[in-house]
Amino acid sequence: MITKNSIAELIYYILNYEKGRISTSLFWKNKYVSELFYSLKTVSDLLDILTKKKIDSKKTNSIKAYIEKNKGIVFPEFSSILTENEFDGVFYGDNIFNEEEKEVIGLMASIINRCIETLDKKKKGYKKEISYLLKALHNLPRALVDSKLCSIQHISCENAMEYAKSYLKQTRKLED
Repeated sequence: MITKNSIAELIYYILNYEKGRISTSLFWKNKYVSELFYSLKTVSDLLDILTKKKIDSKKTNSIKAYIEKNKGIVFPEFSSILTENEFDGVFYGDNIFNEEEKEVIGLMASIINRCIETLDKKKKGYKKEISYLLKALHNLPRALVDSKLCSIQHISCENAMEYAKSYLKQTRKLED
């Protein structure tokens, strides 16, 4: 069965990877844009699994393909999430989240949707906006992990939300 910890770990690795390779001053080639979109879509699919009880086989196949394609690139070779968890069956998400965690998941979903929308529209300053949004996102999954079950350090929901909101303020300044 898929655990919230394994999904949060996957999301963390993807967001950390994308945050680390983004550049706001260089030209974005089509290949980079499509890879970034693929990563964001995968995170969106993973968030859907967290919020729904039934796992969609189309999404799970896409997630499996993403993981397979990015072994050793996005995901560390030693990571147990690549071999232990099968994306089949049912995930009982509603029963295991407290209110703060639900708020974190909601914020992550809204930021991911905004990233995808911004990447799609490519309005003026979109690279900086996506950069800030990825920085806002990257610590949020840490609020959902159990440090005893993985190598990612847990932070409180409150700290993760505070950090995210500080970068969201930066995106609002870009709009002005």
